[in-house]
Amino acid sequence: MAKARDYSKVAPQKLSELNKESMLKFCISKGKEDLSWFNDLCLNNRKEKINNITKEQINGFDDNAIRKAFAKKYFPNLVDKKKTKKTIPTFEEQLKQAMEQAK
Repeated sequence: MAKARDYSKVAPQKLSELNKESMLKFCISKGKEDLSWFNDLCLNNRKEKINNITKEQINGFDDNAIRKAFAKKYFPNLVDKKKTKKTIPTFEEQLKQAMEQAK
């Protein structure tokens, strides 16, 4: 089980850093209303999953949906980041850039 971080002191840098234990700890520290909101969020995002070991269907949570909703409410800077596709320049583009810098 992942260690629960205290997000009231240190904000997460990436969306992947949010886990259920840490989100629960954060909501407990915020108060009853936030804890109730988190409980409803978890209950509304139930999902059937397949256990990789036993191959049985189990009821679990949609972790990604919970993580995104939590981040949207408390850490909007994590959700609002625009994903830019980084491309590796081709040899021709590098050559063209080098020729322009040489001028």
